[in-house]
Amino acid sequence: MATTTRSRLRALLATATGFYYSGTNTATATASVTDTGIQRWDTGRLIDRWVLMTAGNNDGKSRRISAVSSSVATVGTAFGGGNNVNTDTFEILPFDPDIMHYALEEAMRTVWPKPARLGRAAKGLYARRTDKTLVVDNLLTGWDFEDWTSTTSNGAVATGWTDVGEPDTNRESSRIVHGSYAMKITTNANPEGIEQNIFTSSLASAVNTDQLVGKTLHVQGWVWASAASAARIRVTYDGSTYDNGPYHGGTSEWEGPDTQSLDSVIESGMTEIMISLEVISGNTAYFDGVVAWIDSVAEYTVPTTLYPGGVHRVLQQTDESDPRGVYAPLMVGSSRAGRILRLEGIGRLSVPTTDAGTTEVDEIEGELIVAEAAMHMYRVLANTERENRAEYLQEADTWSRNAAELRESVGSGFIGADPQIGWRISPEEARTLYVER
Repeated sequence: MATTTRSRLRALLATATGFYYSGTNTATATASVTDTGIQRWDTGRLIDRWVLMTAGNNDGKSRRISAVSSSVATVGTAFGGGNNVNTDTFEILPFDPDIMHYALEEAMRTVWPKPARLGRAAKGLYARRTDKTLVVDNLLTGWDFEDWTSTTSNGAVATGWTDVGEPDTNRESSRIVHGSYAMKITTNANPEGIEQNIFTSSLASAVNTDQLVGKTLHVQGWVWASAASAARIRVTYDGSTYDNGPYHGGTSEWEGPDTQSLDSVIESGMTEIMISLEVISGNTAYFDGVVAWIDSVAEYTVPTTLYPGGVHRVLQQTDESDPRGVYAPLMVGSSRAGRILRLEGIGRLSVPTTDAGTTEVDEIEGELIVAEAAMHMYRVLANTERENRAEYLQEADTWSRNAAELRESVGSGFIGADPQIGWRISPEEARTLYVER
């Protein structure tokens, strides 16, 4: 997916509305910048333009130019953060950078598709969203080890999981099955690992204890180990006796759900339903995509990344041993426990508030953001610099027409949603997904 930084959009907006220069300071001063490139313009051309520091003690601060002499541009008031020194970068802009940033942020919100002309489809810019964090019937939190709540002396802590003993736990980005991370566990005592109690978290509020006894708990996942009998999946209902899955064969490769799976009958008198990922002392193992289920689940919370545009398509992992493979549309009765769901939809563009932050457009699409931002900027300037109000309102009107034309050429129409066969979205704010079982 193409992205463009705020700093690049600012440069495009500045160029489109009058002036842009990016330079490197070569002196030390609190109220000026020095760059031989400044000599390119006559003195009057730069007076009242703005210097924005983009590095150093005054990074992000801006001041208006009051005087220019040779290669030195002096601002009316010191930047306030100390000296600008050699190699600090800066930009010279036509308008107050704060107003330019506001205009860019507002434009990223208002380029959302809207009808441009009578009889035309709504066109604009939006972000295409894909989410693969839901698994059919899954009861485990943090099943794919993508979210990390904190770090400890022993390493990183994955959301939903707690340590057994004092293992060294870290997120792994180079050896993964699904998403961006896996869980790496290195142990110093026997046994150690991580665990999660689904009875107190996922089930207690929804299912009475006597409805669980005798049912089968299914657990499966992906395990990697370089030594045999070093890692496995376990379940306990009392904290002392365990049902154990098979040890990893130690083949220095991932073993998937066809091997690393465990079916356990839920016992009476249970005090917990604890799922453990165990590593034997002195070994390192990796876990990813660990899921667990008992009964069918029909209701799921839609991930926030798909607000407010909603879900347009729901697909299901075709082969449980290939999370990166083919996903097929979810149909009535086709959902299968343990399979990953892929939700597709659209959302509003990200609105970066730092120079390095990005929004989900390429530079061609960015032209529409720049045009819309110029319209917003001139409207603000018409109220803040009222001596030029008429001129600025005329500029705003011109850029409004430019933006309308660009919507037609670079904007996209809404993606049509699939018929909701096998699934539906709740009408209240589209935040619940129902799977037709």
